[in-house]
Amino acid sequence: MEVVVSRLDLEEELFIALVRDISRQKKAEARAAQASNYLRESIENISDGFALYGPDERLILCNDKFREFIGGDPEFLVPGTHHQDVIRSLAESGRVSKGEVSEQKWIRDGRRRHCDPGGAYEVCLDDGRWLRISKNKTFDSGILGIYTDITELKIREEGLRAAKNEADAANRSKTDFLHNMSHELRTPLNAIIGFSEVMEKELLGPLGTDQYVEYAADIHKSGDHLLSIINDILDLAKIEAGKYELVETEVDLAEVIDSCCRLVDNRAKQSGHTLSAKVSEDLLGVHADRRALKQILLNLLSNALKFTPDGGEITVTAGISGDGCAELSVTDTGIGIAEENIETVLSNFGQVDTGLSREYEGTGLGLPLVKWLAKLHGGTLRIDSKIDAGTTVTVTFPAERVRRRTPAVAFDHAVASRQAADTGGLAAEPGT
Repeated sequence: MEVVVSRLDLEEELFIALVRDISRQKKAEARAAQASNYLRESIENISDGFALYGPDERLILCNDKFREFIGGDPEFLVPGTHHQDVIRSLAESGRVSKGEVSEQKWIRDGRRRHCDPGGAYEVCLDDGRWLRISKNKTFDSGILGIYTDITELKIREEGLRAAKNEADAANRSKTDFLHNMSHELRTPLNAIIGFSEVMEKELLGPLGTDQYVEYAADIHKSGDHLLSIINDILDLAKIEAGKYELVETEVDLAEVIDSCCRLVDNRAKQSGHTLSAKVSEDLLGVHADRRALKQILLNLLSNALKFTPDGGEITVTAGISGDGCAELSVTDTGIGIAEENIETVLSNFGQVDTGLSREYEGTGLGLPLVKWLAKLHGGTLRIDSKIDAGTTVTVTFPAERVRRRTPAVAFDHAVASRQAADTGGLAAEPGT
């Protein structure tokens, strides 16, 4: 038992002693102190910042997490510090991103949110972290603030937003692709149906009429165009589904280049283009899928012919880079590609000009297909281009696929073409 003795003197040696038992009071105080310690320890160990202000807007209690978020001198954030001093110190420290708002307005807004809390708000710290601040009034008009680190949530939100934007862009590209395809497919189909109907009904006379030969050529050209479109779509679908299988052999690059140049030679002559091809003396070929290699080169040549004004120059080159990789390039003197549009033309179904009345026809699958075919071989695609100054598209194959020529023999398509014309047949291939 714990007692308190109080002495009250009366006269001379007379006094009255009062004895009072304070055991219960001491126990109650001990329990209160223990509860206070528990509360402080609990507040200190929560993952959020915690700050309690009294009705006079002075700090009563806060934890280390709050001090970490606010920054500055920890000795500053002690009981009795006024909220106005806290927020002014935070503004002057540069710890938060204020955007285009002035420092004074930011302080005023912070004071308003504190004195009249109306829900949670977010702030960005200088280290890239984000805080969600929630403030509520207590029963005695004090203010309780909870400061939650939502950086991970913001990162996930940004990732989801980027994924959504990417999905939206892909959907728009596919929509544009289908929009263009209706034009690309209808035009040759109309020619095929119309001309074949004229020939079937012999509307211009018996089939021996010369004009039918012209119609037959148009039908053949339209059919080839449709077949090319359908093949590109199917090949791209196979690649995206992971079902495109390479049939790899030792491919003579000079032979492939010559073959592809011969296929587009008439188109080049009709437009007055100069078409030439050169293969490095020490490059024999690559270990690759021959059909895929031809498709890569034909797509690049087709683009070069399409986007080069009449009388331009188109050059195919193949060689070995300094790191031993094989490089196959097609260079033209055409209209070029703006730097900001290169990513678009390399995306599936991506086209810079998507209107039905666009000047240049196509599905937007050529370059993406070349990129994917190169990737299947472990290679890469690079575009160097300037508006009105031409374009160079380079496909690189890894060094382990390169086959060197021994002894070295140079090959020039332009020379080979002249030899073929002189002899009335195909020019002899290098090494034969």
